Amino acid sequence: MIIIPAVLLPLSGFTEEIVAVDRNTGFYALGPSLMYLIDDSENLTLNDIQKPEMQAAFVQSHEESPNFSYLSAPVWVKFTLQNINSSYSYFLEVDAYKEVQ
Repeated sequence: MIIIPAVLLPLSGFTEEIVAVDRNTGFYALGPSLMYLIDDSENLTLNDIQKPEMQAAFVQSHEESPNFSYLSAPVWVKFTLQNINSSYSYFLEVDAYKEVQ
């Protein structure tokens, strides 16, 4: 499991759905609210994905918990959060499970 302090980056063309969070939100599966881009080139940078032509390449997720474990390529994800109560800090938890064989 990876816990990352939530950082919001201004990327144009974000998903239209906004996830509102407050101190009562608790666990929230972002799957249906996120968009993703599979980086088959394994060379994209943050500057690259901020370009309008790359923003158009993102795909809307329809899964509650998208599973990209079968991929070896990097996967970029984006979503929009609205902090209803700015007096609280939030953490983004990413469950990066890798199956051991």
